[in-house]
Amino acid sequence: MIPGQIRDLQLSEDHRQLDLDNPHVFPCSCYNVDVRLNVAQEVPWHWHEEVEAMTIVEGRGMVRVNTDTWLLETGDGMLINSSALHSVQLIDGGACRLHSLVFSADLLAGTPGSVFEQRYLQPMLRSPTRALPLFGNTPWQRQATDALEEAYHAFAEETFGWEFSVRAALGRLWILAAEHAAPAGPVMEENNDTRRLKEMLRCFHENYDRAISLEEVAAAANVGKRECLRCFQRTIGITPIQYLLRYRIRQASRLLAQTDLPVTEVALRCGFESPSYFAQAFRRLTGRTPRDYRRYFSDNPPANGEGEGG
Repeated sequence: MIPGQIRDLQLSEDHRQLDLDNPHVFPCSCYNVDVRLNVAQEVPWHWHEEVEAMTIVEGRGMVRVNTDTWLLETGDGMLINSSALHSVQLIDGGACRLHSLVFSADLLAGTPGSVFEQRYLQPMLRSPTRALPLFGNTPWQRQATDALEEAYHAFAEETFGWEFSVRAALGRLWILAAEHAAPAGPVMEENNDTRRLKEMLRCFHENYDRAISLEEVAAAANVGKRECLRCFQRTIGITPIQYLLRYRIRQASRLLAQTDLPVTEVALRCGFESPSYFAQAFRRLTGRTPRDYRRYFSDNPPANGEGEGG
């Protein structure tokens, strides 16, 4: 895929990062996501080394970053710092469509050790602030979301010099955030819950295709079963089993949409021992049977930059 093409949000299989198209050419990717079309109607919990900036362009969504939660309405935005766990959920089954740019700080820093990196980028990247909401109720916040939308449309239109336009708009967004965000504190370190949760999620992501015990998941983070349960509840608000089920269904949805594997084979590859239970669980989360889901995406292939997502 060429730089500049708007696409659907696609997480890597482990939900750890959003791979940039070609980070050495232009370290930025752009997404148009209709959250209603996603499995479980959410952008699932994930994290990446790049910074993410998003705006809600239709409806509203609940954005969660680590243990903090914000309700964003149409026109609101969010700047999410490097490596922060985050997700987006629908509110009461309503609409939620968002524009998102995921970019490396190198795009704005230029030469390593430059004044841009030292004075403006590193203080934000190393700040305890993991996310900065942009509600648009003050002039600078509105200017910031306008800059993000300008970057998005420059990316989409690909007119001559669009890369300069994207970088300039993101630079304005960054300097507004750096000027008005909470003062930088000490070097940011992840809290225990976030660090442990990432290790447990990795365990699920690497072993979802087989039976996996709660003891094994807890051991991945060097905690007991009870602390594992508490950590999931405190951080993302669901149990480990609920998370694993959603992750398996999400992987199954990709196989259904992108391959011709029999439904039974899809179920087995995603850790379901019973095809009938797989069909029931899939329908509960997506509203469609596996076969109907495959037929829907066969008859309605995603438009450029839209579709199943995350």
